[in-house]
Amino acid sequence: LYLAALSSWRKENAGQSEPDDFLLGHILGSLAKLEEHEGNDPKAIEYLKLLKKVSPSPDTIQQQIDALNRQLVAKP
Repeated sequence: LYLAALSSWRKENAGQSEPDDFLLGHILGSLAKLEEHEGNDPKAIEYLKLLKKVSPSPDTIQQQIDALNRQLVAKP
């Protein structure tokens, strides 16, 4: 569902001078949480990196990325 929302957002906001970053942030944050919950940390990090670009709190998002990277390194 969130992948469909992301695809729709990209189509609707393509070429707009002021895309809806709030909605994009919500979609990306949800996708990142779902991927992390499923144990797919690399994909979660990918979504978080995209979220960081539109987030009003990029430092907080970077902390989440760093935490997931540490988890990846710690996995056997």
